[in-house]
Amino acid sequence: VTNNHSLIVSQLKAGVITVRDGQESKDYFLSDGFLFYNHPTDGSGCCTCEVSAVECVPTSALDKDRAAQVLSELMAAPKDTEWDRARAQLGAALVNQVIKAAE
Repeated sequence: VTNNHSLIVSQLKAGVITVRDGQESKDYFLSDGFLFYNHPTDGSGCCTCEVSAVECVPTSALDKDRAAQVLSELMAAPKDTEWDRARAQLGAALVNQVIKAAE
């Protein structure tokens, strides 16, 4: 987050975020959530942000093969009702992001 960033709330979609702490950085996969930018709490002018996620896991914990299996199961499942179709569509979108993040 850049210095003196304006305060905003952003909705996050499934994907990877990188958390940096000094020279160290870690990648996490989020299913979805929100990002809140905060004013600096000290004289540095550095803003902070908070991430509120439904699910958040290190990308190293993602299993691409298992995600591909889940995607196959979703696509093969019956799609007779509107709920079945929505489940398959939303599930496929999420699992495709997991596969992309696991590469």
